Amino acid sequence: MEHKTIAPVKPPDPLSRRVTEIVLAKKFFDAIEQKWDRSAALEILRQVVRSDAESAAAAVPGRPESRTFADLYEVWKVLGGENRLALELDELSGEALRFHVNACAYAEEYEKRGLTGIGVEFSCRRDKPFAEALLPGVRLTQSRTIMEGGTRCEFEYRLGGKKQ
Repeated sequence: MEHKTIAPVKPPDPLSRRVTEIVLAKKFFDAIEQKWDRSAALEILRQVVRSDAESAAAAVPGRPESRTFADLYEVWKVLGGENRLALELDELSGEALRFHVNACAYAEEYEKRGLTGIGVEFSCRRDKPFAEALLPGVRLTQSRTIMEGGTRCEFEYRLGGKKQ
């Protein structure tokens, strides 16, 4: 019997993976909302998104206490690669990371599918728990996002509780 070699399956890029996930999540969200109500559906979605963000952060190589803002920005560059996010760095130091996103393919893909409302909860709200799990003690200030109708997304990460 002849053995055929099967080519390894390339994992989907982050945008394709996220679009697949949100389409399925929307079906669950709608079912929960129909059975109970919107606030219950939002609460469950937020719990799932937080848990997924924390798991994703745990999968990043290195110990959380040794990670830096440069490591966090590298993760953003991977997510933004291949024109998924137009990132513009404003500040990168030991105390802070500030950047903004001028274009977001995630927002564009969600809008095409009528998923913008849930997209804010599914993608934009994942940033805070991901950062908190990746860099213990980090605080994220995030202004209005493109998905919420802003012209750009602004991110400011700082260590500790007070803005400098």
